[in-house]
Amino acid sequence: GSIDIYLLDQILCGRFDARRTLLDAGCGAGRNLRWFLRAGYEVHGVATDARALDAARARARRDAVPAGARQR
Repeated sequence: GSIDIYLLDQILCGRFDARRTLLDAGCGAGRNLRWFLRAGYEVHGVATDARALDAARARARRDAVPAGARQR
């Protein structure tokens, strides 16, 4: 899936600190989850659309990397 262009800019500029927990407010179907999950972040999302949140949960299960294999 695609990532939000503003988020990509923030990642490329190194604007994230050492904290590994993230809240994606308004996560929708979770299009920005993949990068963070694969980078080993603990991600929490909130959305008002229950179907979108279900899709985000499914995407998180699909894209999550096992704890022992996470990249840091």
